[in-house]
Amino acid sequence: MPQVAAHHEIETIKRSRAHSATARVAYICRTTVLDERTGETHRYTNADGELGAVQMVGYEGSPADFANGLEAAEKRKDAQVGRSSILALPNELSDTAAARVVLAYQVQLRERYGCASVSALHRKPGNTHAHIVEDSRDADGNKITVLSNKRTSSAEIEHRRKTWADLVNAEIERSAPKVQKVDHRSLERRAASGDLEAAQRVSVPHLGPAQHAAMKAKKKTARLPSWVRQRISEARELAKAFTELRAAEKAYQRLARVKEAIERSAPKAKPPKRRDRGHEI
Repeated sequence: MPQVAAHHEIETIKRSRAHSATARVAYICRTTVLDERTGETHRYTNADGELGAVQMVGYEGSPADFANGLEAAEKRKDAQVGRSSILALPNELSDTAAARVVLAYQVQLRERYGCASVSALHRKPGNTHAHIVEDSRDADGNKITVLSNKRTSSAEIEHRRKTWADLVNAEIERSAPKVQKVDHRSLERRAASGDLEAAQRVSVPHLGPAQHAAMKAKKKTARLPSWVRQRISEARELAKAFTELRAAEKAYQRLARVKEAIERSAPKAKPPKRRDRGHEI
């Protein structure tokens, strides 16, 4: 059975980029958090009803207290106060099963780094995912550097992604055996290992947001009546002609200004001297 990608994105919460743990926790938990360091209030609501389970590991208290604790532990203006992850989940998993996977991953983080963390499950139509905010220090207050060190970060992120994929696949086997399993590797790596389905997907060119928007607009236009498409085409031609006319007018104005400047700077011609030929007899 072909496997889908296990999306796992990790970001450092940096003050140098105007990030804060309080703002991030308020967002993922859809709550209000007062930043005790700055006095700023971050307020988010669950108006769309997408918020699922909120879980904490390694900390006894509210998410707001946890976020303020992360901020209070760092004094530097450019400090890294924590890490934030976004992790995709199969939509077919129940809320209970999805929350179980996220909690198991948080326990893994606690065992590997000694850090506390808070998570929030979000479920949108066709998009189930979890957010995790974790401490950048271990239980003894020491900075966790394995993820910020260039020599170790790549291997560590690879380990985290594989751990997440393994936990998701274990839950799929447990509660949803008909669901496709996930793979933490990129499409290119999977194709190189002989995955034909991944190779076919790699061969399809990627279209960015602009190309998708243009294609979508083209499809909408194609469904319009012919006379409407004709009027749209005429309006586009008029707009193009008007743009060209404006450009020509601006070019003419520039030439006129250049000509005027040349005339002002050119030396004035002196009138020819008259010869006195005397009186003719």
